[in-house]
Amino acid sequence: MSVEAGTSRLPSAGQFGELTASKHVSFLLRCLRMLPAPYTSADDQRMTLGYFALAGLDLLHATHKVALDEARELVDWVYDQQAPEGGFRGSPSTPFTPATAGRVGSANIAMTYSALLILAILRDDYTRLDRGALLRYIAALQSASGGFAAELPPRDREVREADTDPRFTYCAVAVCAMLGDFSGINIATATAFLRGCQRYDGGFGASGTQEAHAGMTYCCVAALHLLSPVEHGATWPSDQAVAWLAHRQVNATPAACEKHEVQAGSESDDDEVDLVGGFQGRPSKLPPDVCYSFWNGAALSLLSAHELVDAPADAGYVLSAQSRVGGVSKIPGDHPDLLHTYLGLASLSLHQHGQGGDDTDEHRLDFGLAPLDAALNCTLAAKQWIDTHLNRSKT
Repeated sequence: MSVEAGTSRLPSAGQFGELTASKHVSFLLRCLRMLPAPYTSADDQRMTLGYFALAGLDLLHATHKVALDEARELVDWVYDQQAPEGGFRGSPSTPFTPATAGRVGSANIAMTYSALLILAILRDDYTRLDRGALLRYIAALQSASGGFAAELPPRDREVREADTDPRFTYCAVAVCAMLGDFSGINIATATAFLRGCQRYDGGFGASGTQEAHAGMTYCCVAALHLLSPVEHGATWPSDQAVAWLAHRQVNATPAACEKHEVQAGSESDDDEVDLVGGFQGRPSKLPPDVCYSFWNGAALSLLSAHELVDAPADAGYVLSAQSRVGGVSKIPGDHPDLLHTYLGLASLSLHQHGQGGDDTDEHRLDFGLAPLDAALNCTLAAKQWIDTHLNRSKT
């Protein structure tokens, strides 16, 4: 089986291909303008899919490829999704709930997070944002235990602990951080909820009784990072989290290297080469998945431990998952998709800009990508726009 036909390969540090930036720009623009048919079932998440496309273009310094009139239409579309209760829905496929329904709403906190980032990437001034309603909406999502739900609960029922999740809690905290206003939420219980999700092995799960997972770990670490300027409670065992995250990189074993060397000089297509260099989402989960290069790598960056990543090996794995038609896939040989394309590019940006040492070092990784804010998951330029035009605490 040839590499083109989907054979997985062992990335070799310093010998991987280049980032095919122009192909990725074309892929992201195609998806921005017309989503492929497989995304039909995810239409209620169109806001987040648009964020992946635009954020990827931003990393690639290619937002100028979106014409001004097209950008204005996109901004208008985003505001059309602002629900009466204050947050944003994912697309018109989720109808607005009439006021007579009480607290039941159509907004979703993840879609709201994505909407604010899209507006920053497109350099909107946020004058059409209903800040007051948005802050009230976020406050209504918090449970007594501190976590946040994705959507408002049914009428006549408060948010239950079972409704909450670190992912939604991260989005709520990130929105508050972008607004520069945490006044509507209980910071102490939110912090306690996030810390309570840390497991015995150092990683974080969906709760204190569920298995640690890299995506949940990023959400908890990033949310605690964003809360740190306004929360002054006890510390948490971050060293254990660093150890758990660093051990999620799948390194080449001597046996895998030997297998790679044998197959490199063989015409046999009976076996596939072990997939290594990238990151897994939880212990013993193989093969590595490109999205975890971001979830693990960004969390390590926020914990000031990016140097523990074998960046050339991880970059090699991400680049080996590039498609010939643009985009990045979950694993080498699969079809590309928006999530893995954006998160793959984001992980490469962290590698590029997280290096120490001399800038003239010929072995430094340089993919030509914009620097990333690991906590909000947007470029530093978009973060600066948010600080200038949305964050009240910095204006």
